[in-house]
Amino acid sequence: EVPANCVGLIIGRAGSTIKRLKQATGCSIEVPQSRGPRTAPGSEEGTVVVKLAGSAAARKQAATCIRDAAVGGDPEDFAARFEGSLVLPHGLENFDREAWC
Repeated sequence: EVPANCVGLIIGRAGSTIKRLKQATGCSIEVPQSRGPRTAPGSEEGTVVVKLAGSAAARKQAATCIRDAAVGGDPEDFAARFEGSLVLPHGLENFDREAWC
């Protein structure tokens, strides 16, 4: 489950984020796209149930990526890490690069 207001972060512009996560983790990720309330029965109000299908390892990786994306993390970092890249935390909060100079 993720907060309903974070669905846009998980899907990304034109579905780019969710496509990248599917590719990197090998997991099928399904996010409800209805315009109405998306809260599943038995879920907390204001949350959306994201369905994951695949191996246990793939589901675990996808869940980690989705949770991080929901709190504003960069899904590209997680996708790259799962594909074997070395991703170093940089601590840069200003993505406009003003503080880099």
